Amino acid sequence: MKRWMLMVFLWVAGVVPAGADPILRWAPADTTIQPGQQATLSVMLDDTLTVRTIDLKISYDSDIITSVDGGPGALFNGFNQLFSGFEEVDPGQWHGYCVILDANNWAVGPGELFRWTVLGDTLGVSGSVSVSVILLPPGGGDYDAVTLPGVDVAVASPSSVPEFRLDDAVLNLYPNPFNPRVQVDFFPGGPGRGLLEVYDLRGRRVATLWQGVARETERVAWDGRDAQGRVLPSGVYTFSLQRADGSRTTTRGTLVR
Repeated sequence: MKRWMLMVFLWVAGVVPAGADPILRWAPADTTIQPGQQATLSVMLDDTLTVRTIDLKISYDSDIITSVDGGPGALFNGFNQLFSGFEEVDPGQWHGYCVILDANNWAVGPGELFRWTVLGDTLGVSGSVSVSVILLPPGGGDYDAVTLPGVDVAVASPSSVPEFRLDDAVLNLYPNPFNPRVQVDFFPGGPGRGLLEVYDLRGRRVATLWQGVARETERVAWDGRDAQGRVLPSGVYTFSLQRADGSRTTTRGTLVR
């Protein structure tokens, strides 16, 4: 099985709080799709940073998945002077980038930096990503403790993906109420496919926090923003953990700003 290799370059204007180690992550953390099915993976920034440029070079297992498309994440929405691109360098390799050309403007995290859409081809697992990340603030120096944990993309037939059991489901929020960040610990009650979403009181889906296969209790964080990176108002939100059979476990959290 081939190993993916990923290099990410971020030119950043802004300061990480003293003692903090900036962490990028893939969302969802792991993904399972069927042959012929697509999935979109997002590179997420959870720190409060101002970002001008992201540049990514990724090699992946082209025997398992096909790279379909990629582009800037929601953090770059609304900027007029934007230089971005996504190109397949060779089979199994692509290069993506986004630059805010206006020197007086920056994207402000937390939020989505880049997205990548893949297509399932052959049954198998792509393997874990090996990551090297460089953050460069203005004025020299760098953040040498930045990390981007790995992600698995599995391609499986519907019959080979186990369904969730309905017992022992976990869906906990901490803290609650929260302002604006909440930690969500969840486990649907057994290994299998699932989906974790957030809804407002009108029943509108405002964010998808995770989709994939949970093999044990998982943990994600939500920063009170919608899928486009917009700040949501104070209020009560429903966290819904859906299993492959359509059953759900829900709980409510209160966002206080």
